[in-house]
Amino acid sequence: MSVPSSRLGSASTSRGKTATDSKQSDDAGSDAVLTERTVINEALIRAAVREEMLTEHDPSCVPEAADIDLPTVETLALNYRNIYRIDNLVCFDKLIKLQLDNNIIEKIENIDHLTQLQWLDLSFNRISKIENLEKLINLTDLSLFSNRIEKIEGEQLVMKRSLRISNPVEEWMARLMRVITSSKRLPPFSLSLYTFH
Repeated sequence: MSVPSSRLGSASTSRGKTATDSKQSDDAGSDAVLTERTVINEALIRAAVREEMLTEHDPSCVPEAADIDLPTVETLALNYRNIYRIDNLVCFDKLIKLQLDNNIIEKIENIDHLTQLQWLDLSFNRISKIENLEKLINLTDLSLFSNRIEKIEGEQLVMKRSLRISNPVEEWMARLMRVITSSKRLPPFSLSLYTFH
């Protein structure tokens, strides 16, 4: 079964351009480095799902990208694709694992309908705020290695389960703990932080 393109979004950006456009890098000290910015669209999703299937199954058993039944997909790896905005993931009701690491994403958004999601990797992006996670009731693993986290919106961490947030930088952990302990609105919850050296 194929999902209509209208449910997944088209290959255009919010400005009506093509699926990629150029943006000057905002990294300090870089000399006019251009980065191709990518939008999540049906073609990108289908190619990523097929790539994942090819690593796990005999190639003769893997359907062509156009024949993949996207609503049944449980794992989606969209890492290393210069994605700058999370969008067009509307048909993934059974998605359990989502990899969006090593992109140029600045905001956690448009994933609140992924209520079956248990594992979310947003490492190595440009995210400055942990937000929009309150509806992800099954989320237990959130990876945010090497981001620009400065703020946590309190309500999304009001959980009845343990959420492991991993980031290897001790300074970030100290800042995170200051934010958590200074918040007057957070009821008790379990939060595990660990580092990797």
